[in-house]
Amino acid sequence: MWGLLALLGLGLVIALGLGAWITGHHLRRPPRKTYGWALARNLPGDPSELDESLAFDALELDLRADDPELKGFDLSPVWDVEGRDPSGPVIIWTPGWGDSRVGALARIRHLAPVAKRVIAWDPPGQGEASGRWPMAVREDRMLMHLARWAQREHGAALVLAGSSMGAGLSIVSAVRLAEAEGVKVVGVIAEAPYRRPTAPARNYLRATGHPHSWNIQSVYALMGLRLGAGWDWSKAHDGRGFDRGAWASELRCPLLVLHGDRDVISDPEDGQQIASNAPGGELVMIEGGGHNDLWLKPEFERRCSAAVGRFVQSLAPVPIAGEAGREAGE
Repeated sequence: MWGLLALLGLGLVIALGLGAWITGHHLRRPPRKTYGWALARNLPGDPSELDESLAFDALELDLRADDPELKGFDLSPVWDVEGRDPSGPVIIWTPGWGDSRVGALARIRHLAPVAKRVIAWDPPGQGEASGRWPMAVREDRMLMHLARWAQREHGAALVLAGSSMGAGLSIVSAVRLAEAEGVKVVGVIAEAPYRRPTAPARNYLRATGHPHSWNIQSVYALMGLRLGAGWDWSKAHDGRGFDRGAWASELRCPLLVLHGDRDVISDPEDGQQIASNAPGGELVMIEGGGHNDLWLKPEFERRCSAAVGRFVQSLAPVPIAGEAGREAGE
């Protein structure tokens, strides 16, 4: 009897461990949106293929600097896109999990009219960037290096923008850049942000029919320990924690939050909390909008485009002195 129970217990432990490993393996290797992905769907694959073509430079930048936590990553694919407003800011777009520069094209066409340049990049594990996903605890360092490069290169103030994962990274990076000084971030645009690390993963697994009730906490506890974020993620970002709502409260620039009220991946309540926590926060809730369709359905696209255009044009222009120079390695 006891032997059978021990055998059953061992089988349960193995099954739980295997399930957690499969979940972690899946999350750290997102689906890839590349040029080939766009070509197969008859979609634009780069800014020159938009209905209103935009000139751009395709770069590979070294965003690791001397940071030991980034030494395992490769060069980062970047589009440096010409905007239509020479007096506007440089807008840096960071994608969400499983998205990329290619996915950003739906936004770029609306950002370009109010920007001097629009920069879109693929963080590790996304799009055409190599490596595994660092689970949104190291990419903010790379975004900060990209922001420094962009300001040196183009001599303009910055707006950090992104969706889902990229929204949170933009908030964190804006706070840290303000503390470090030397880089002027005048605004943040956060599309479908979430507060805690497990929420979108749990909701994604639930929406796609994968197990999520018993394994997501254990997966994130193990991954948090492995990535130095702590089992409860309280040590993420140099010990300051992961909660994007707490980071939003430290912003020194205006924040625009775009969120669909039917978003099943990033809870709309998170977007509301993040916007209300920010000293200069504004929430635009898109009625009927989901997680990935805010720029795809015409009725949502019009509202998002109007909100983003008004927000960027409301920001005080801040000229940045200094010579432009390509110093990040192309």
